[in-house]
Amino acid sequence: MHILHTHILMVLMFLGTGTEGTLTDNNFQMLIPSTDPIDLEIEGLIVDATQTKIGRDFYEIFYNNWAPDDKMPKLSIVISELPLPRLGTQVTVTVQDHEVFKRFVQPRYDVIEAYAQYAIQISLQYLENYEVIQKQLQGDDLMGSGIY
Repeated sequence: MHILHTHILMVLMFLGTGTEGTLTDNNFQMLIPSTDPIDLEIEGLIVDATQTKIGRDFYEIFYNNWAPDDKMPKLSIVISELPLPRLGTQVTVTVQDHEVFKRFVQPRYDVIEAYAQYAIQISLQYLENYEVIQKQLQGDDLMGSGIY
């Protein structure tokens, strides 16, 4: 399952390099530079940037239990980690370049599962608040040039 996610991510990164084209040669595409400034934008990805089994277990639990509302914004989520020998690992969940969860996780499955569920709750709360804040920022009293 993880290998499939990695391959999809590699393909998406390859497609998002500002190129497009359809010349095929033995199932490979010859790339032609794009003239469109907005080529490809994919929303709602959950990216696995983990390195150890603890991190991968955390990612799998998070990914398998992630179920946001259809009304929530589709923002990208990155799950990364900093391995700490003899202590476990430090897992970080980042939503649209904003760190929403960072904890030291022990190498016990019940602890990993509890933290993953907690990270899901925090991420969902962030998405709910993100939408509210964006609506507030578009209000009449906050719009304008900033000049008095």
